[in-house]
Amino acid sequence: MNNSILLERLKWRMIEWESGCPQRIQHFLKVASFAVTIARGEGADEHTLFLAEAAGYIHDIGIRISYDRDGRSDGKSQECYGEPAAKEMLAEIGFAPDDAETVSRYVGKHHSYDAEIPDLVFRILLEADACVNMFEHAGVSDGARLEMLRNVFRTETGKKLYTTMFGLSV
Repeated sequence: MNNSILLERLKWRMIEWESGCPQRIQHFLKVASFAVTIARGEGADEHTLFLAEAAGYIHDIGIRISYDRDGRSDGKSQECYGEPAAKEMLAEIGFAPDDAETVSRYVGKHHSYDAEIPDLVFRILLEADACVNMFEHAGVSDGARLEMLRNVFRTETGKKLYTTMFGLSV
């Protein structure tokens, strides 16, 4: 199946998944958009671009499950519940098994900034999510933003996007 059709199906499936929560819908749409921007800026091939966008859409699938089961949605809980849910949804939509496995593995690590996954798609997801999270959480100091820059960002495009967005000097 065509990758653009798979991405459109995934986007709509996640919109339905997060029905009633416009904040989370807007969050993952922004993360997916930033993931595409970073991937293109880094000269990623079409498959890497596809995986990065997919990861952006589905990365927080574990939040709803975490709230329903545990009444909370900390990062570790999101990762724990999100990985199998992502794998199942991606398979249902028609993603190739290897792609579903790869993207769901990223979902299961996307709050683990020290995770040893030396992969461009994982790096793109972390950076895109950090850009959006640091905007959505009010009251974040420039010092905290600079710490996030030092600890998370590795791609030149992600660094440029982040520093430009927040007007940071490094």
